[in-house]
Amino acid sequence: MPWITGADEKQAVILRILNALPDWFGIPEAIEQYGKDGRGLPCYVAERDEKAAGFVSVKETSECALEMHVLGVLPEYHRQGVGRELVAACEVYCAERGLSILHVKTLDHRVRDEGYLKTYAFYRAMGFLPLEVLPLWDEANPCLLLVKNLICS
Repeated sequence: MPWITGADEKQAVILRILNALPDWFGIPEAIEQYGKDGRGLPCYVAERDEKAAGFVSVKETSECALEMHVLGVLPEYHRQGVGRELVAACEVYCAERGLSILHVKTLDHRVRDEGYLKTYAFYRAMGFLPLEVLPLWDEANPCLLLVKNLICS
């Protein structure tokens, strides 16, 4: 099940996976919003054991950039290549559309949250570089923008 097109199916996958990740996605209203947003965004699903093990929804933010709007992997599939598959699918999506920058927002690693330290390490291992801390969320949850230049990678 690579890129899925049905709005209901996308929303169901997003909600099921994000609700299984309370250490990363613990605000019910935010989960609901990701589900609603995901209905209208391209969404790639990585399957394992004949079920959705992870997903990424994406949004073109300019003529040269793609945002990984939200990415989630079920806990039982962490460290099994699902996240790498999702990022690779985004890179192929960019190549097919002539986009040269892939970016993602996450909690700033300086907060020292155990789960997000793993998230940060994953994105760094995938070639993303920290660009800037943005004032998008609140003071307790600083938003780190990570970018990957696909032309140079």
